[in-house]
Amino acid sequence: MIKPAIPPNEGSRLKALHSLNVLDTLAEDRFDRLTRMAKPCLMCLSRW
Repeated sequence: MIKPAIPPNEGSRLKALHSLNVLDTLAEDRFDRLTRMAKPCLMCLSRW
């Protein structure tokens, strides 16, 4: 598998994610439920 290139805006993207406090948080049932509901609509293949 070819490793994808790091996007030029990676630093600002990570800074934004850190400012939103969405990284390394505990799982939340309400978001997991939304993901399960959206997955068939978007025809996503995942193991979660």
